[in-house]
Amino acid sequence: MGLGHVHDARRLAEKHGDDPDQWDDVAYWLLQKSRPEVFRDPVVRYGYARGLEPVMYVALILERFEHYLEFVTDQVPASQEEHPPDPAARRRP
Repeated sequence: MGLGHVHDARRLAEKHGDDPDQWDDVAYWLLQKSRPEVFRDPVVRYGYARGLEPVMYVALILERFEHYLEFVTDQVPASQEEHPPDPAARRRP
């Protein structure tokens, strides 16, 4: 499945009043793109898609991300709270 199918799902989400910037809404429409009444919708440019595999793949990635968050502290050193690092200072001449 390519990026075009994701764009289709985002257009479908927007058309149906869902948020095209929320993964759960986009995932729903990716799964729906296997139904003829959905993949034949005029906003769909890339036709049929079997969305189960990419939706499950993203679910695994998000699950792993949540797991990693358990090992990250949410404390910011006091020196960075008052004076966050300047991204321009990292650039090399």
